[in-house]
Amino acid sequence: MTAPGITPVEDRDSPQALDAERSVLAAMLIDHESVGRAIEMMETGDFFCLAHRKIFDAILALYNRNEKADLITLSEELRKRGDLESLGGTAALSQILEYGTTSKNLERHVELIVEKSVLRRLILATYEIQHEAFAGGDETSSILNRSIASLEVYSAALKKRGSGRMNLPFQTAAELATVAPASVPWIAPPWVASGCITEIDGKVKAAGKTTLVGALVAAVLDGRPFLGMPTKLSPVVWLTEQSPSSFREVLRRAGLLDRVDLVILSWHNARRVSWPEIVEAARAEAARIGAGLLVVDTLGQFADLPGDSENNAGAVREAVKPLQAAAAGGLGVILTAHERKSGGEVGESGRGSSALAGAVDVIIALGRPEGAQRPTIRQIRALSRFDETPPSLLIELVDDTYDALGTQADVAAQEARAQILDALPISEAGAIRLDELLKRLRGVKRTTALDVLGALVSTGHAGRVGKGVKRDPHRYYRPGTNSFCRNSVSTGPAETNSSLDRTGPERQKQDEIDSAGASGVAAESIADSNLGDSPTANGLPGEEEAEAVTIVAEVSLL
Repeated sequence: MTAPGITPVEDRDSPQALDAERSVLAAMLIDHESVGRAIEMMETGDFFCLAHRKIFDAILALYNRNEKADLITLSEELRKRGDLESLGGTAALSQILEYGTTSKNLERHVELIVEKSVLRRLILATYEIQHEAFAGGDETSSILNRSIASLEVYSAALKKRGSGRMNLPFQTAAELATVAPASVPWIAPPWVASGCITEIDGKVKAAGKTTLVGALVAAVLDGRPFLGMPTKLSPVVWLTEQSPSSFREVLRRAGLLDRVDLVILSWHNARRVSWPEIVEAARAEAARIGAGLLVVDTLGQFADLPGDSENNAGAVREAVKPLQAAAAGGLGVILTAHERKSGGEVGESGRGSSALAGAVDVIIALGRPEGAQRPTIRQIRALSRFDETPPSLLIELVDDTYDALGTQADVAAQEARAQILDALPISEAGAIRLDELLKRLRGVKRTTALDVLGALVSTGHAGRVGKGVKRDPHRYYRPGTNSFCRNSVSTGPAETNSSLDRTGPERQKQDEIDSAGASGVAAESIADSNLGDSPTANGLPGEEEAEAVTIVAEVSLL
């Protein structure tokens, strides 16, 4: 149905949405709030029909005077403007109301009107471009620049008005709380989560980034713990910069050679495909196999960020956008990046712009810790949006996988304890001062040694003599005679010291003393016996020997 007086301002074949125009005008007459919503998203020139433009302007005038628009007030406003009769009178306005719909559809109808308006303007712009090109009255580069600028104006208009506020899903805090998970959807806690991006930085071919990722992937594929924490069972998609021959060794070390739930894309097979297309294909593959984790090793290689491009914040932001879209779709994403030669703090050590650090959720800097720790130990330093992620953790490569050791202080104390117990004399007569003990240790700080010695003394695994003054300084030993309980007595279970790597008869004797919990005469008798030549410490068979040791130890404590 066409209302009287309605005539298009452009050719009738031009892009148009007349029913949507009538529906928007009807909504503005029915619901006062719809007027405010409509004028924020469109303008008069977006309407195709001249009559609709005049009606829109009249409703807008009423709204600006804080008057509600209805058939009566609108007719009066149009009469004042001299437009009512040319539009067909009140009867024509009544026909518009027949297109009334719910206000929920208002935004979509406005979107249709704006889209058609932009298309009409593009047609007009191309006519102008053709005319100028045929005329050839200016430099070609100038004509081209004006043409591009003209088209960009319409592109911006579409984004601003056609895809602006009406498509943004604003939520109240309460609505968000009901939609978002109450707890972090971890895949490998507290490092990798669904819907989030984890960045792993490390020195090229030295830090062990790929080995760490391989261990994590193997754990996720089996649903077994990683670094002491449970993982979520899931297939994995892995994009690797390595050649098949070198990546096969990565798979071998991680025990992944026979996996069919791990899908791999090598860079050399995708080098002619754009980065957004690669990520889109990876997302499709993840959906096909039900994968919850996507690995990109490395981002710079796949996103084609050579040289100075990594320092370009704009280039980095564009490179990470496809991964952000993948994460928004529910995938957990791990990306690796090479560390700059100078290193740096977490979030600043990775090559290139800090824009990458700002775009991810968890940053892991992997490297060798300071000090004289074993060469198989690595330190994780982390920044995270989640409280569960520790700022620092030492891990160790054992049998081609990583085990969590604790904080750097924990590992330093463990290393110091092992060295101190091996270095201490096993008799009170040979007790040594702290300075002498430190000379026998490797890479142990004085403060750490004091802390460890204090703990060993309190549990009875070390003895201390001397008053702690200049003429009578503290001296330390490892109890191996009848003075074992002089400073303290351990009432807990005997401690195993397999980590100390003792060798030789002397350490074997001391282990026997520790495991028996002996003291006094019993301890002395065990220490003096030749354990290598006799099956029992005191020449007593089996249970009789144990009973004798227990009785003597109890008497010595009284």
